[in-house]
Amino acid sequence: WTFENLSSASNAAMDPNSLMTAESLTETAANGIHRFYSPIIPTSGPVTASLFVKPNGRTCVSLQLGDFGSLAIARFNLTASGSVVSTNAGIVSASITAEANGWYRISATSTGHPNYRMRFYVNNGSCADSYVGNASLGVYVWGAKLESGSTASPYVSSTGLGVNSLELNKAPGSTL
Repeated sequence: WTFENLSSASNAAMDPNSLMTAESLTETAANGIHRFYSPIIPTSGPVTASLFVKPNGRTCVSLQLGDFGSLAIARFNLTASGSVVSTNAGIVSASITAEANGWYRISATSTGHPNYRMRFYVNNGSCADSYVGNASLGVYVWGAKLESGSTASPYVSSTGLGVNSLELNKAPGSTL
């Protein structure tokens, strides 16, 4: 994973399974985007990206999927029961589910691409991607998963220990 204008701390909070394996992502004070993204993963057909997110001062996040020239974008609000704020035409479907202890599982499905990347953005209060960051605000994340198909299946850590919460978890039988 590559981080831009975010600092990351491993094992910083309790994950949705009540283990101390969630990552803390805190903005830098930079004026710009605050995100992390996967390496290029050639894909085809529908691809679903998902992860668990918990507010830590920021309550709007987005998943941006695919190639830079044809991004599929879904924005999510992390308050109350959670909501999908907006999607663009590249998103086939998007969902948010409120989980225990203030966690949300967000997911978005798009079409595959030879230059596919999963990008996760921390957004400001207006859900903007680019803004002046605040080094005391951010989110907790856990259980990043990218899989072929149009449904987010249950997350199972590929390490078996729940550590390294930002891992690419390829579904069994996946063509990713």
